[in-house]
Amino acid sequence: MSKSFLPGSYILIIAASGRMLAQSAIRAGLRPLVIDLFRDQDTLALSSACLRVQALTLAELLPQIRNLQKRYPVSEAVYGGGLEREDRILDMLQEKFLLHGNTPDTFRRVLDKDCFFRVLTRLHIDFPEVTWSRPADPPGWLIKPCRGQGGMEIRFSTTVPEQEETDRGCYWQRWIDGQAMSALFLADRTRAALIGFNTQRSVHLDSRQRFVFSGLINRVVLPGRARKKITDCLERLVPALSLTGLNSLDFIWDGQQIRVLEINPRPSASMLLYDADYPRGLLWEHLRSDVPGLPNIAAPPRGWQILYAPAEQRIPVALQWPQWAADRAGGGSLIRTHQPICSIIASGNCPGEVFDKLRSRKKIMIDTLRKGR
Repeated sequence: MSKSFLPGSYILIIAASGRMLAQSAIRAGLRPLVIDLFRDQDTLALSSACLRVQALTLAELLPQIRNLQKRYPVSEAVYGGGLEREDRILDMLQEKFLLHGNTPDTFRRVLDKDCFFRVLTRLHIDFPEVTWSRPADPPGWLIKPCRGQGGMEIRFSTTVPEQEETDRGCYWQRWIDGQAMSALFLADRTRAALIGFNTQRSVHLDSRQRFVFSGLINRVVLPGRARKKITDCLERLVPALSLTGLNSLDFIWDGQQIRVLEINPRPSASMLLYDADYPRGLLWEHLRSDVPGLPNIAAPPRGWQILYAPAEQRIPVALQWPQWAADRAGGGSLIRTHQPICSIIASGNCPGEVFDKLRSRKKIMIDTLRKGR
């Protein structure tokens, strides 16, 4: 970590949603300056400044960054999700700031699917079969964007030719039955420290968005051999890809075999379910990337779920949000169809109890919005 990170130092956060990183920055004693897509009530309350952009592009971000640089003495930056299709932003951030997390080159190497799957093959790590041209038996395959995020635009292939998909930078991956899971870990370019396993959930929004990420539950226990398989994978992948800071590994577990799907080379959504367990938060650990110094912490399971708008929704001005709701849109905001309204958080004694609480609270939130209270 840079020596400039004294209590009260500013840090620039750029992500699709900055609330998670801003909340952790406060716990680290830092003062977050956030640029994101939502500027929700939670992020506004946490940040020294919070600016909204319509898209995470260089054209949108540069004026806002200059604005913050004029107003605050900020020299260091961190990024979250949402930059997968605009990695040039990382080059710009590296030029203007001390950028924490994976370097732009590492970020690109991990997201280059051809490169990533070749690395998995070389390291003898199992993954579902992939192809870069339309398979002969398309119904048994998924179409995935090469630079996707949050499961957007993943769907089943069909018997109808879809040549446009290859033109847009997609690939096919064979469908595998099993539980979608992830492993949150801290890396220092040579070693990895596992933080925890999570079950992932998705929601079917429309015909083009069949597997949109909708939440997760942490503290999931895997059998010893499965856990060892993941730790062995991380021991090989971290030095091969030069990963640093917080990352997550997505995989499928069918009860017998683990198959790797991808790595998210930045702090993932699962970070927020573990952050409270660390005295100075996980952003502090991300900035330090001190793998041997990461404590091994046991805590009750937590869950997090995104509530998407089934139709266009105006948030009531006087809405009384429950304490377990986060990422809360401002009163009067217009939420478009399939856009996030808020997040729902729950904890419990076991993952099953957490799941039941999330389901119950989702219903309460939908009823509350319908009644406009």
